[in-house]
Amino acid sequence: MSGQRTAAEITVYFKRWVIPHRRANAAMAMMEQLRAQKRSSPWDFEARAACLLAPSHSGKTHAVYHAYSKNHLVPQSRASGEFDATVSDEVIRRLQKKVLYVTVPSEHLGAFASSLLRATGDLMPDRGSVDARIARGRAQMEALGVELLVLGSFDNLTKQADATSARYADRTQATLRIMLEEGMPMVFVGTPSARSSILNEEQLSHRIDFIDFSPLRAPEDLREVQFYLAALDELMQADGIFPEPSKLALFTNKMIRAGRGRYGIISNLVRDAAILSSNEGGHKILERHLAQAVESYHQRTPLLSATPSDDLVKFNPFRVTAGVLPDEN
Repeated sequence: MSGQRTAAEITVYFKRWVIPHRRANAAMAMMEQLRAQKRSSPWDFEARAACLLAPSHSGKTHAVYHAYSKNHLVPQSRASGEFDATVSDEVIRRLQKKVLYVTVPSEHLGAFASSLLRATGDLMPDRGSVDARIARGRAQMEALGVELLVLGSFDNLTKQADATSARYADRTQATLRIMLEEGMPMVFVGTPSARSSILNEEQLSHRIDFIDFSPLRAPEDLREVQFYLAALDELMQADGIFPEPSKLALFTNKMIRAGRGRYGIISNLVRDAAILSSNEGGHKILERHLAQAVESYHQRTPLLSATPSDDLVKFNPFRVTAGVLPDEN
């Protein structure tokens, strides 16, 4: 007997759900502040930037894209009358141009130029010289009224294998600095390795505010993670994944440790446990499902950082105590 939702459906639900937490709220508040500064400043007034650096699967992208879109971009776009009431939230996220999301694909300026033009909606993003593409992108941003540029995978600028790659990265960083000086606010998003790229560029470092997205720790983050897990529990019931509550908040300490203090991993573990239970036709997630999810995650995922201090000890906290698990009695 299978559950009420397929593995694919459960995965999509977990991608769509937005649960507020302190770190995401701080990131969104900073984005709103930068946009407000852009709207109230002269076109040639130097802008500021923000930097959100955290290990992989900390929830960075979910905060600056999914959560920010749901809480700010989509409601603002609807209120402005820019989109008809029949247009879906997903389409608005894709078509709005107030905030551009651009991936830094490599250290090459040409790759960044093409990525920028794709974000503006340019139909031929690879046409023209690198300088011509950058100039076209900047002109299009001005015409579109772009208020904020969010640069994902910024740590790609730190992965230079040789002196030539380093020069390419320097050129890309210099271009971003000029755009900042000419009034385009930015948010740099990446892993902690990107910090050196930012701080080594003196003109960038003096214009940047760092957003706290540090790993979750008990006991200081205990109540927040309890709320997060309880919210996941409610959403799984509301969207028909399970008819009964799983009481995930009872496992908060274990989830913080199993998830290495990162919201993204915690969510992935709960998702995987939900799929395991649903495949069995279960009515809720049991502790053994969480234990299985952690073991499976460890088997297919290496340590997520080259810096050991960034990771908690790799063990399964759900397997520490032997005996019958309490929620199966």
